[in-house]
Amino acid sequence: MLGGVGIPPRSPRHSVTSCRRTRCGRIRTLVTEVPAGRIEQCTLGHLLCSGPGDGDGTLSCASQVRAGRGPKCPVCRRSLSSTSIRALSAEQSIAILPAKCCHCSSSVARGSLRTHEAACPRALVMCAAKDDGGCRWTGPREDQDTHEATCIYGKVEAPWTHTQVQVLTLHLEPYVRTLNP
Repeated sequence: MLGGVGIPPRSPRHSVTSCRRTRCGRIRTLVTEVPAGRIEQCTLGHLLCSGPGDGDGTLSCASQVRAGRGPKCPVCRRSLSSTSIRALSAEQSIAILPAKCCHCSSSVARGSLRTHEAACPRALVMCAAKDDGGCRWTGPREDQDTHEATCIYGKVEAPWTHTQVQVLTLHLEPYVRTLNP
C-alpha cells in the first residue's frame, strides 16, 4: 500500500497510474500498483511516479502533471518546484519489497527483479540458430545448451581459420611445385 492507498499491487513489475483531468479540470491520480524505479515528491512529501513508461509512449504521472498548465501536486495542490525532488527513501523501501518472478515464481527483492528475470533459468528463450529461417525451438533457458548441442541447424565451425590456411599454404607450396612440374 503506497501513500495510504489500500489497493494491493496486481503485478510486481510496473505501476499503473491513472492521471486524468476531472470535469472541474483537476488532475486525479490513482496508483493501482507499486511503482518501479524513480519516484518524485512534492515539497510536502506527496509521491509521484516518475519512472519511464512501459515503452508504449505514455508519460509518467510526474511528466503529465508537469506538462500541464501550472503544474501542481495532485494531492495538496501546491506548486511543484521546477526541479524534481527525488524520494530516495520511498524508492529504497519499495526496492526491498518481495516480488515474484514471472518465469519461475521465486520470491526476489523488487530492486533485483529485472536482473533475475533477464537471467532466470525458466525464462523462455529461442535457439541461437533461429536466424535465416533456421531452428524454431523455444524453451526454458536451462535447456538451451542441451538443445543447441544437438540442433541440426547449429552453425558448423570450420576447423581451420583463414590465417591457419594461409600459413599451411605457404609451407606446402614448395612441395606442390615439385609434384606438378
